[in-house]
Amino acid sequence: MALSPRDQAFYKEKLGWKSFFYLFIATLTVGVVLWPLMLFLLDWSSGRAGEWTFSAAWNLALANVPLAMVVSSVMWLVAQFYLWMGWLPARR
Repeated sequence: MALSPRDQAFYKEKLGWKSFFYLFIATLTVGVVLWPLMLFLLDWSSGRAGEWTFSAAWNLALANVPLAMVVSSVMWLVAQFYLWMGWLPARR
């Protein structure tokens, strides 16, 4: 079912550049902070935390920056495609 013009305007407003930056910051936070922290906790729980250095954690965090950029861009573009195709749910 096609979206009504009112629904399209609502989603167009919600999927603007501001939402892209929120999505980018959230994805960057997960990739740069939470992912290395979870990997460290996994190694710590298995008794291998001594192998971790600040340099290794820093390199892992920096390696996740481009990944976060790509993932957030693809997610936002998929949402834009869904809006363009009218595949988003009606708000009623």
